[in-house]
Amino acid sequence: MLGLLATLLMSGCDNAFDPDAPGDHYFALYGVLDGRRATQQIRVEDLAVSLNVPDQIDAQLTVRDLGSGEVSDGRDSLITLDDGERSHLFLVPFLVQPGGAYEVEVTRLGEPTSMSSARITVPSPWAVRVNTTFEQPPDSGQLLQRIVLLDGSLPLVGPVMIEYDVQHRGTGELHQFSFPRDVLTSTEGLVLSIELTEQVESIREALGVAPDDDQALALERVAIHYTRASTETSPVQQGVGAFGWITPFESPWVLDAETLALLGLVDAQGGGLGL
Repeated sequence: MLGLLATLLMSGCDNAFDPDAPGDHYFALYGVLDGRRATQQIRVEDLAVSLNVPDQIDAQLTVRDLGSGEVSDGRDSLITLDDGERSHLFLVPFLVQPGGAYEVEVTRLGEPTSMSSARITVPSPWAVRVNTTFEQPPDSGQLLQRIVLLDGSLPLVGPVMIEYDVQHRGTGELHQFSFPRDVLTSTEGLVLSIELTEQVESIREALGVAPDDDQALALERVAIHYTRASTETSPVQQGVGAFGWITPFESPWVLDAETLALLGLVDAQGGGLGL
């Protein structure tokens, strides 16, 4: 999967010139919209230009957020690849969001009808369902919660993390803690067994809070963090090439009052907490 995405960006445009390309095919476009970066990189080659890549490319690139309507302009840069080939790489400052849809357009300067484009849709985060909360081993006081990421599937990019936002009520400071977690596949999606007591005990120890102090820490948020990448590419219209995406996702859920009480945490999941 990652090899596919790397190929899109680094080797797809080599020798893009094609004298036999259809008359309504104008540019070769390749890229990966990356939600981990504030600036996107898109390779562009003019199908009408010879194999000798020029210092300047007669093209303008824009990316439109189809949800907000916001348009970001690309800035051209000429790069030399590891194999010595030259290529035009457009840098576009915008953030890729889960659930977003984006349209990349490249137009030949002075010829607004000479345009190649691609539409890329990033899926929304998977929904969370709490299956069970129980003690493991029985009567041990060690709470374990089994969570399902509905319709979730492998592969993922990197580890799955359980992230807590916890407020220290004595200082008013907000702290964030992350714990890696393995996942299993099922017919419903991806299953995680989360050792709540063990993780909260680690948070208490890090913040210097006594085990029996049930008023010192307030839970503002708990979520599952994971990164996905496209397994299929989006085609280019009136051109050649393809696009993919790679994006971090967050699937939050709410711990119920009984579970919070057993963990010794104050509930602040609905918003801010007055001190």
